[in-house]
Amino acid sequence: MRITKHICPRDCYDTCGMIAYVDEYGRLVKVSGDSDHDYTQGKLCCKGYAYTQYVYHPQRLTFPMMQEPRFSGNWKRISWDDALEIAARKMIGFKKSLGNLLPMALVRGPGNYGVFSKSMEFLLRSIGPFTLATGSLCLAAGWDAQLLDFGGVKCKNPTGMLNTKLLLLWGANPAATAIHQMATIQKLREHGGRVILIDIIPTTTSLHCDEFIRVRPGGDGALALAILRQMVIKNTVDYSFIKDHSVGWETFISWLLRVDPKELFNVSGVDEHKVEMIADQIAKLKPVSFWPGSGLQRYANGGQNMRAIDALVAASGNLYSTDGGLYFQNIDFWLLNHQIFSSAFNTQLYDPRLVGLNALAKELDACQNPPVKFLWFTSSNYLARGTDILNMRKQIAEMELTITVDHFLTPTAEVSDIVLPATTCFESQDIVAGYWHNKVGLNQQAIKPVGECRSELEIAQSLSRMLNHLQPGMCSFPEERKPEEWFQSFTPWLKNNVGISNYRELLNGALPLLPPVQEGRRDCNINTLPGKYKFLTLKAIELGCPEIPILINPLEPPLAYPYRFLVLHRAEHLNTQFSNLDWLQENDLIEVWLNPSVALRLGIEEGDAVIIYNELGEIQMYSKINKDVPCDILITYSWQDLFKKPVNILTKVQETDLGQKLTGFPGVAYHDTFVNLARGWKEKV
Repeated sequence: MRITKHICPRDCYDTCGMIAYVDEYGRLVKVSGDSDHDYTQGKLCCKGYAYTQYVYHPQRLTFPMMQEPRFSGNWKRISWDDALEIAARKMIGFKKSLGNLLPMALVRGPGNYGVFSKSMEFLLRSIGPFTLATGSLCLAAGWDAQLLDFGGVKCKNPTGMLNTKLLLLWGANPAATAIHQMATIQKLREHGGRVILIDIIPTTTSLHCDEFIRVRPGGDGALALAILRQMVIKNTVDYSFIKDHSVGWETFISWLLRVDPKELFNVSGVDEHKVEMIADQIAKLKPVSFWPGSGLQRYANGGQNMRAIDALVAASGNLYSTDGGLYFQNIDFWLLNHQIFSSAFNTQLYDPRLVGLNALAKELDACQNPPVKFLWFTSSNYLARGTDILNMRKQIAEMELTITVDHFLTPTAEVSDIVLPATTCFESQDIVAGYWHNKVGLNQQAIKPVGECRSELEIAQSLSRMLNHLQPGMCSFPEERKPEEWFQSFTPWLKNNVGISNYRELLNGALPLLPPVQEGRRDCNINTLPGKYKFLTLKAIELGCPEIPILINPLEPPLAYPYRFLVLHRAEHLNTQFSNLDWLQENDLIEVWLNPSVALRLGIEEGDAVIIYNELGEIQMYSKINKDVPCDILITYSWQDLFKKPVNILTKVQETDLGQKLTGFPGVAYHDTFVNLARGWKEKV
């Protein structure tokens, strides 16, 4: 067997180190964990072990295809040259008539977080202004909250949780989304530490916790404020930290003590005795770690929820703790690919016109002077996981050209004019960084590309050649530079940010990003940044939020749509990714979970077909009656319904309160999707 090293480039906490095994015929026969990766330590999730089926799946796109007419499903095979010429001629036409590429919009999703996933963006930046869809759908609110409170985003090493005495898992479900952190959690408990899970329902993670606290959707901020108020009453906050290392405490605490605690209990859904229990344990057990998941940001008050949790972490005296404190996803990875790629360019790069991923259909419709006429999707299945999907389909119908780069014929690819087959992380080289353990690693190439698949870098280089063939001198994106040459050009960045003088040092395993120098030293184990923690900041007002983290009630459902519809994550899928693999479909049931009282009132029995609907549309699923689901909530773990319609057709544009400062646009309040429910036709699973 020939062995190569890889880093999983998916949108996942763990960013696993992987080993690929290739037989004498050049075929990938096995994928395992890389024991040299000091975070993932030789273990993978089920998705990682299923990569061999993913790579050789019979539905894998292996050559370019064109659909005529659009939406017809009438696909024909075309050559790469033909596909790229169609794109190039459209781009040349824009450039000649307008002097820019503003009518062309690039929509890049989280399907690949490798550095070379930025290739198409930098090709466009090298030609002229264009339109770029950007923003973080799930993390924007939390990052802005940290910006307001800390002055920036500071990520701690997640292995520090091992030595904490109390861990508050707040809206996080690592048993499904960060399985390697579960090993740390289990060791923490073996060493006498306690784990409290705060969530809307008991999840798989709750089986590994000492206590489960049920919170109302969007009530996380109210709970944090209730706990902090209790600590103030009992005089267990850290006044030394507050006095020496924070500003705005007097204004904040004056407001908090005037709040009726019953209102906080009611909004959070947590009673006084449980609030007191949590407050006492935070005061008694030091250090304390807080891990807020991305789910608690997916409400209209998500940013304020995070700010309230930040205030609790600060006032409890855990920010300066080496092992305790706040554990949250870092923003470095979000900026890293751009920084690395731009460091390799000596030519002029143009800034794009920005539109928000959070409301893409609305943003595209508002684009004028000139309007967008050409969409290029890559690493994105927006028509399954975005917002306002039906209107997005209408936008695509009005385009002159739509191209999608992907591995499979996804719902987004199905409505495109041209689909281009992309390589996986085993068929091309790249550099990949994580957003949790903050390590950078190298992808080697294990096998030749399947069929005619090309990497993101190769696609950009091929398009550059085509553009310059049709219009000499139009594009300065390097056409022939090999991945190894790119890696060499990244050397100054790697030296300053990873501490290595040659990219080949990454062949020995992933290495951590160096934390920024602060006050003459590097330290990644505390949550502090230069300056003081801000219980009050006037910058919040500029972003449309109160200057202190006051109580902001979650949205309530309208009478016509009385149920909050939550789409939660499963260990077997990453949104729509991996959902087509037989190996991972054993528990892949198209179900909606509902409370027994709801089922009784509507005459729904276990396994009945039901209709879930709102003003945007309807989907059909089978009922699953579950007493752990609150009576005003419906829950599904499936991304599509019985007729393969994406569940997100019910998701309208509802923005989070923060997010626009660091990522350009607010996040999406996915969990503020409200629906109604009715029994469908009489059919059982």
